Amino acid sequence: MKDEYTKLTAERKTLNQRYLALKEEVKEAKKIRKSVYSILRQEQREQQPRRAQDMER
Repeated sequence: MKDEYTKLTAERKTLNQRYLALKEEVKEAKKIRKSVYSILRQEQREQQPRRAQDMER
């Protein structure tokens, strides 16, 4: 029983470390996604006036 407890404790520690690493990866991915959307919105804003000018011609 003691061996099983030790084994499960070690497994829990490993899984917790993996969870924390994945949590950081998700956090980083969200930052990247937010930046990409921000860049895309900025590009759309820059393109809109050009399209309006092109339509007037």
